[in-house]
Amino acid sequence: NLSFRYEWPISESAGEYGETLAEESNFKNEFIVWILISILSLSLRLTPSFGPDLVKHILDSFDYRETNTVLDPFAGASTTLIECQLLNIKSYGFEINLFLYFVGKTSTAWNINVNTLKKVSSKTFSLFSKLKYKYAKMSCEELPYEIPPIHNVYRWWRPDVLKDIIILKSAIEETTKEYEEKYKNLFVLCLAGVLVPDLTNVTLGRLQLHFIDKTDAK
Repeated sequence: NLSFRYEWPISESAGEYGETLAEESNFKNEFIVWILISILSLSLRLTPSFGPDLVKHILDSFDYRETNTVLDPFAGASTTLIECQLLNIKSYGFEINLFLYFVGKTSTAWNINVNTLKKVSSKTFSLFSKLKYKYAKMSCEELPYEIPPIHNVYRWWRPDVLKDIIILKSAIEETTKEYEEKYKNLFVLCLAGVLVPDLTNVTLGRLQLHFIDKTDAK
């Protein structure tokens, strides 16, 4: 684990970016704390993640304050940003992986109206039930929806499971059209959260996915 801490008065050495950040965050007379957390693993294709406990420990060690700002340049799924948000600490993150960026953006959008969420949920599952009944005798290829462009897709999902996933995703997209994007994103993230390993023909090893036979699974 590598963690670095840099502190400086904004007006002296933060530079153009620091001054812009200070103006946006009203920190002209405060210090900006940048916490860079990088877990290096050159032998792996994916960098291992870290949990909220590590973030809390580092923030405590750095004596964080609500007037500080945290920057995570490799935000991943935004664990650091989520913990900062829980502690009312302003934070910024960067992430090059588009899916992880989506996860982080959705996971930190907390201005969700519960009543609206319940309404969207009810409409989504009602439409899913209707569409599932409507297309009961169709195969995935016969559905009026796109099959995910994944090589050997039926190795990943049984045809019946894939069909339900496609219909549910379509129901989410249809029912959320009249609402803000954050509601659609939340339901899509929830769906993505159960795709592996719950709904796929794989099991998670320590560092790899292993394909298994779920022919008779319910």
